[in-house]
Amino acid sequence: MQFSMSPFLQLRSSGVCLFVSVYFFLFLVASVVLFSPIFRASLDHRPVSTNRNSRSVFSDDNYEWENSLFMNLSGFSSAGAPRGLRWPVTSPGPINCSTLHEVKDLEFIAAGWTKAVYRGVFRGEPVAIKTVNLNGHDFRQCQERQPQASLASCYRRTAAKLLKELILLTELTHENIIKVVGSCVPDAVGPVVIATELGDPLDQG
Repeated sequence: MQFSMSPFLQLRSSGVCLFVSVYFFLFLVASVVLFSPIFRASLDHRPVSTNRNSRSVFSDDNYEWENSLFMNLSGFSSAGAPRGLRWPVTSPGPINCSTLHEVKDLEFIAAGWTKAVYRGVFRGEPVAIKTVNLNGHDFRQCQERQPQASLASCYRRTAAKLLKELILLTELTHENIIKVVGSCVPDAVGPVVIATELGDPLDQG
């Protein structure tokens, strides 16, 4: 006996395949863009640095912030940031560290190894808030492998992955890619946040 898949299931299956393909493509592009300078430097036996006094790209300094700015070791230049300096210079949208408190009605959506995602409302518009998952695999693994590391150090290491996603989403523009509406990289105690449009489920029209 043969069974045929209903048109609804076929449509949903194709939508899931499209989502997986797009997500895989984004992270493939991110890996090439973010890590190719490091590989080139390794082949040339020259470390990639952010300035004349900086250390090798492989040091723990990769995970440090200064004056609200994250170390840009990718060679990417965004919002007028000079190559090899720090990124981002400013938030790419209306949501920043000063306006983050205006996001209301936060509701948990999902969590993964690196980040937790919440639904919220900012000035009447629905948004997705992505931040470090303190119960996630990456944060806990840092604490387990390096018991001597401070919580702040493990937080920065985990947030580094979040900021790579921020760089990618900010640089890529396409109607099928969610738009970044803000970010917060604090210079003191506080959460690292990416704010994006709230995407619709694939099986909804």
